[in-house]
Amino acid sequence: MNIVQVIQNAFPDAMNESSISDEAIQQNESLMEIEGTPDYLKYVPAYMLWCIRNKDNYDQLVTDYTIDAIANFGRSKIEHNNHFNFRYRCNAEQRSAVASFLRWCLENLTIVDEEQIKRSIKYWI
Repeated sequence: MNIVQVIQNAFPDAMNESSISDEAIQQNESLMEIEGTPDYLKYVPAYMLWCIRNKDNYDQLVTDYTIDAIANFGRSKIEHNNHFNFRYRCNAEQRSAVASFLRWCLENLTIVDEEQIKRSIKYWI
């Protein structure tokens, strides 16, 4: 199974909802700065898939911000805060998909903070 299928299988509800457009993601590059109380079970998979589709797009900061947000979600110990509890809302398959995405980033992206990603993976497995 490729990484796109892993994410789609782990987050089927996000795939069934009206998808978040590439334009919306590019206008809101940072997951952590989306106004209101976003449903990260829909937003994070959409952003991960955007990063995969646009792996050679170095003009956008979406990938950097997405990896950073996943790192923040991973190390958060705030289970009841809607803005940081994404990891706690994920089931085992979804956490595994996030870890797989981070591994994919290490293997497929040229410019990434390798240490940050390696540390983040530990929180998601």
